[in-house]
Amino acid sequence: MATTAKHQDKASRLLKGANGVQKNNVESLLSRAIKFRKSRYVDDKLEMFKRKYAPINSTTGVVHKADFSYADQKNSDNVVGGVDANGFDQPGKSLFNKDNLELGWKEIRPVGSGLIDLGKVSALNSVLQILTYTPILANYLLSRKHSANCTVQDYCFVCALEKHVRQCLGPGDDLVSSREFIGKLKKMNNGSSDDSSSIWNYFMEQMQSFFLLEKGSTDKRTQETTALYQMFGGYLQNNIKCGECGKTENKYDATLYFDLDISQNNTVDRCVSRMMKETTSKINCTSCDKDCTGQVKRSLYRTPSVLAIHLDRFDKSTEDGQKNGKAVKFEDTLDIERNVTESERGSVKTKYNLYGVIVHEGPSRISGKFVAYVKSSNGIWYCMNNESVQQVSTKRLFAQQAYMLFYTHPAERSKSRVVNTPVPASAANAFGEGELVKEPVVEEEEEPVHITEEEEERQKLQEAIEAAASKPKLENTEAIVVQHNDNLQSKREKLDALIERENAIGKSDTVKQELIVSSSNSQFFEDVSRWDEDLGAAVTEEGRKKALRAVKSKRKKTDLYDMDYDRGKVKKVKNKQMDKFGKPNMFQAAAEEVQKGKKKKRP
Repeated sequence: MATTAKHQDKASRLLKGANGVQKNNVESLLSRAIKFRKSRYVDDKLEMFKRKYAPINSTTGVVHKADFSYADQKNSDNVVGGVDANGFDQPGKSLFNKDNLELGWKEIRPVGSGLIDLGKVSALNSVLQILTYTPILANYLLSRKHSANCTVQDYCFVCALEKHVRQCLGPGDDLVSSREFIGKLKKMNNGSSDDSSSIWNYFMEQMQSFFLLEKGSTDKRTQETTALYQMFGGYLQNNIKCGECGKTENKYDATLYFDLDISQNNTVDRCVSRMMKETTSKINCTSCDKDCTGQVKRSLYRTPSVLAIHLDRFDKSTEDGQKNGKAVKFEDTLDIERNVTESERGSVKTKYNLYGVIVHEGPSRISGKFVAYVKSSNGIWYCMNNESVQQVSTKRLFAQQAYMLFYTHPAERSKSRVVNTPVPASAANAFGEGELVKEPVVEEEEEPVHITEEEEERQKLQEAIEAAASKPKLENTEAIVVQHNDNLQSKREKLDALIERENAIGKSDTVKQELIVSSSNSQFFEDVSRWDEDLGAAVTEEGRKKALRAVKSKRKKTDLYDMDYDRGKVKKVKNKQMDKFGKPNMFQAAAEEVQKGKKKKRP
């Protein structure tokens, strides 16, 4: 008991201040208001649980990093199902709501970074640059809608691409490395890592597989409603007519890009029309229940938001892939209305604007390299050649031999429209029994969004850039252009014409006279004559040579003294004694002298 009382006294002393006044107690602590803050992190297990079970009459959504609420996710699961009038099997639900995507750039950004050349990665770098400057994909990745809801624990291909795009379009990085994707290309099952079209297909497959990991389905048609298919996906209608029973049937194939043959056409529009041409082939007729010959007519049933076109230039029969250098004309805009199914014309968008081109430079796939041309958010075209980022003109762009083309629908602003909606049967009795009355109902306009002055200036700048880009470029027909390969007579005539025009409309003489008058100590006292004026009117080649010889200074005579002085000191070399051969050596000479001495001593 004594110990308990001791602890209570200690606790009471801790709760009291230095002056003995009690600052905190249990009642004051329990009566305080507790404020909760939203977590910045996402609990993966809680996210999966909330996707499986939803609270009844819930008004709040799941807390995400981005502005992608649970309500948007719930709206994307709208049940459609059924078969339409043309026999198209509609998906049972949509995995991603297409209304959450934006076609145009949200803001004008400076051109992004170049990619480091790591050796034979030009095909990969070109595909990455095209994906970075695809407006609808870049807006989706920059908003972090995927990474905020990604449930993949290890490596996610879409998260890696999102990181790459943010790094390229963000400030501060001059060069960005694509090393993270190089190792993934080794897992390619189809195609070659040296071909940009094969890498594009591989990127589409990887993105689709990871989107399905985020939120998947076993239904094939439902799997074609991911964010990837909402951007790049479309449907081809195959109208099949049996040659025996005469019955027709429609079959639909999903596609992410067009693979066009350029052997018989020289424009992109004609290549697309040829792909949609009616052909005769073997079919499996469901009415006859056997294989027979029939007519197949292709058409576009659902147009994609982004149209990717591959112009097949490489010969697949050879190992090195010889290139077909045929010129195929492409333009800034493309309208495919005549290739759309007749029943769908008017209800789908058919006009596209060019935003990206991949060009192959070289005679074959192995020996050449790939370069990307992209249209930045400021409306200017740039050439992305690995580390090099260079602004280019449209004239240079349309002169290239395109290998892949990328088009997108033009961005449109949402406007309110008047819709004729039938009045329900319960309300129709007020006007007459069983009579339906149509009243014009105006859809509610969206709440006005407050636009700051900076955003307004950006919009004005974007409109000015688009207006300037739409104006035709006019060449100055009166300009005097001197080419480097012009002959001397042509250059002289153009120079005379330029002088005459300067004298007629120029003001250089007037300005020169004003300068001479205003300056007291001026060096301009008289006109400078041309070098060939003294030769007269008839200037010939001989006269020109004679004048040059007359002007040339004569060579001075050399001074002998200077020559001796400049020669310098000469080293004296002793002459060699060449007569030593045949003479006695030093021992024989010494012996000979001794003998001579003895002879002299004898009497």
